[in-house]
Amino acid sequence: MNEEQQKERAETEELFEELGGRIEKRRKKILITSIVIAVLILTPVFAILTKSFFAVESVSVSGSSAYSEEELLACANIEKGDILFFVSSSRVERRILSEYPLLEKVNVKKIYPNSVVIETVDETPMLYFDTGSEEIGYAVVSHNQKTVGFCATKEQVEEQYGKLYYVRMPRVKVVAVGEKLGFFEAGDGNYIPELIEAYNQTKLVDLPVLFDLSSRFDIRLYCGTSAYPDGGSGAKYTILLGNKSDISQKMRFAEGIIDKLEPGFEGIVSVEDVKNGYARDTRV
Repeated sequence: MNEEQQKERAETEELFEELGGRIEKRRKKILITSIVIAVLILTPVFAILTKSFFAVESVSVSGSSAYSEEELLACANIEKGDILFFVSSSRVERRILSEYPLLEKVNVKKIYPNSVVIETVDETPMLYFDTGSEEIGYAVVSHNQKTVGFCATKEQVEEQYGKLYYVRMPRVKVVAVGEKLGFFEAGDGNYIPELIEAYNQTKLVDLPVLFDLSSRFDIRLYCGTSAYPDGGSGAKYTILLGNKSDISQKMRFAEGIIDKLEPGFEGIVSVEDVKNGYARDTRV
C-alpha cells in the first residue's frame, strides 16, 4: 500500500469515527428527550393514581392505657389524604417514643392501599419501692427500670397495678415518671432485672418475697415472710446471694438446695459461694 492509499484510508477512518460520534450523540439526545417526555407524562399520572388509590383513609391506635388515642394520633401526625408511600413508619415510631416515655414499644404498620395501624406497648410495672419521701410515697418501676408512677400507700400500689415485687433499693438519686432510675453508685441497679427474671424462673415464685438490694455486696431475699413487705422477720427462707456476680446461677443453686430441705425448714440458705452453698435452720 503506497503512501497516498494510506492517507486515503486514514481519512476514511476518521470520517467514520466522526460520523459514529455524531450518531451516538444523536442517540443520547433522543434517549434523554424520550426520558424527559416520559417523566412529564407519567408524573401527573402517578400523582393521580397514588392520590386516588393510596391516599390514607384511616389511622388507628391500640395497646396503650397510659396515653389516649387522641394524644398518640396527634403525635403521629398522619393526616387523611396523605400518600401512604411517603409515610415513614420508623420516623413516626421514633417521634412517638420520644414524646411518650411510658411506652416501651411502638410499631407502625402501613396496610395497603389506604390504612395505617399504630400498635403500642406500655412499660410493664415490675416492682415498687419506698422513696422515703412523704410527698412521693412509693415509686412503681418497670422491667426497663423506668418509673411509671407513684402511689401514697402499698395498698394503692396493689389496687392500681396488681401484685408487684417490693424491693429495698440502694440509694436512688433520680426518680421521675418516664425516666430511668438513677443510682448514686454506678452498678447499683444494673443487675436488678436479671435477678428478678431469675427468681421468676424458680419454684419460689408463688411465695411472697422481699428483695433486699440495699447493698449490691450483700443481696438478700426473704421468701414467705409473714411480715411482707415491711421486713424480713418471719421469713421461711432467707436467701443470701452475696454480691451481684453470677446472680442467675446463684438463684438456680438456691432453688436446688431448697428442693432438698424438709417441709418444716425455716432459716438461712446461703449461695454466696456458688461452690459451697449451705442451709441452716435458725429455729434450732
